Amino acid sequence: MTSSDTQTILVVEDDLSWQTMLTDLCRSAGFQVVQAFDAQAACHQIDSSVSRPILAIVDLKLQSSALEQEYAGLQLLTTLRDRDMHTIVVSGNIPAVQDVLIGRAEIRHLVDKAHFATAEAFGREVFLPWVREAVTYAQAARQAEGLLPEQQQRLQALDLPPDALP
Repeated sequence: MTSSDTQTILVVEDDLSWQTMLTDLCRSAGFQVVQAFDAQAACHQIDSSVSRPILAIVDLKLQSSALEQEYAGLQLLTTLRDRDMHTIVVSGNIPAVQDVLIGRAEIRHLVDKAHFATAEAFGREVFLPWVREAVTYAQAARQAEGLLPEQQQRLQALDLPPDALP
């Protein structure tokens, strides 16, 4: 794992203003960012990036020619989970999908876009700490990939980073 491998975030958002805002926030915190406007482009970015993103920030309502708009983001989340990617979900309709998403281990946070509109400081004071926490968690998960199964179980039970194990 290279250092750039641990610092790249994929932003998947089909609204240019939201994509720009999320990208700028992540870059202001020192992360490298790759962008995609739809699920297909997101998968291409993951497969072709020099450094595999450590985290994906995904809008649920993505434009898609092949799928209903409401399902494109959900399908992408499943694809990302299958590729061992952790995510932060961003949506303007979190209450409607919350029950479907709660409990999915790859989703670190659910973010309602309304919070950005109602509090200027939300991005820097709340969202970026969530991004940092999700990146830290994803880094620990990647490091744990090389551990023995019993070490992985101990790590999960303790919720500690892999380097804390003897």
